[in-house]
Amino acid sequence: MKQNRIWHKPTVLAVSLILILTASVGGTLAVLLARTEPVVNLFQPTSVECVLNEQNGCYTFTNTGTTEAYVRVAVVANWTKNGSIYGLKPLTAGDYTVVGWEMKDGYYYCSTPIAPGGTTPALLVEPTGMAPEGCILAVEVLAEALQSKPAQAVIEAWGFIPGK
Repeated sequence: MKQNRIWHKPTVLAVSLILILTASVGGTLAVLLARTEPVVNLFQPTSVECVLNEQNGCYTFTNTGTTEAYVRVAVVANWTKNGSIYGLKPLTAGDYTVVGWEMKDGYYYCSTPIAPGGTTPALLVEPTGMAPEGCILAVEVLAEALQSKPAQAVIEAWGFIPGK
């Protein structure tokens, strides 16, 4: 009789395991293959964009993106005469002043984040000295916008948060 019991326990155990595995796999496949309505993705990615507005040497930047953003600009200024650059090198920050923005690391930063559709304060580039005879100041402004949140992203990209 003992031999008969030993034979039945492993057989019963093996059959039980096979039934459990079959039910588990079958149930999982039934759930995965069941027909459902298509899932609609409601996630809307943000965009960060800015547009330069220039009028009579006064520059503003409009946030055309979908999230609040900081704006920084690089200013390249040269004296020009008859459409050509006058002199051997661009003017340095000491040769002109920028009003209304803070300077750090060669960039001018708007100290507050700009809401979507909002515009920065005016950036005005004015020469500090007299223009060479027959020359005018040519200014090129290169803008960059960066989403303002999370703050850690601003710190990682620019090394600090403007205005703070």
